[in-house]
Amino acid sequence: MVWQKGLVHFTDFFHLFIPALVNFVLPAAIMSLFVPHFVPEPAKEQVYTKPGAKRIVALFLLTIATAVCAHSFLGMPPVLGMMTGLGFLQFFGFYLRKTFNSSVARERAKAELIQDTLRLQQLGSVVPFDVFSRISRAEWDTLLFFYGVVLCVGASVLWAI
Repeated sequence: MVWQKGLVHFTDFFHLFIPALVNFVLPAAIMSLFVPHFVPEPAKEQVYTKPGAKRIVALFLLTIATAVCAHSFLGMPPVLGMMTGLGFLQFFGFYLRKTFNSSVARERAKAELIQDTLRLQQLGSVVPFDVFSRISRAEWDTLLFFYGVVLCVGASVLWAI
């Protein structure tokens, strides 16, 4: 806040590094004397980051760098650099959602195809194509649209007669 107000230049924060380091190390050293000295058993599960996690961290660092550089070199308010970084994050979020949605749709289509194949194998040659299972998985708005189309076509045919 002090930096954004213009009361302190960004490089003045480096003079605060040693006092900040002492304020971190001294309490940490005192607390370490009272914490039990044993190593907990490690977790057995494998943890994975979501797709794009490393790029989001990079965008965070880029946002901070943009805010500092925009203020230090261009004389612009730091908020403009932060908003630029937010814009980068929004663009990347749009890209991630689009990629995720298309991959999920592909996986669902594969699963439905496998289900349909298994159903047809179970039915054998009695029913070559099960229309009702397809209709049961359709979206309601799609069904209502086609129902409306059928009604309109039917009404226009009746009107013509």
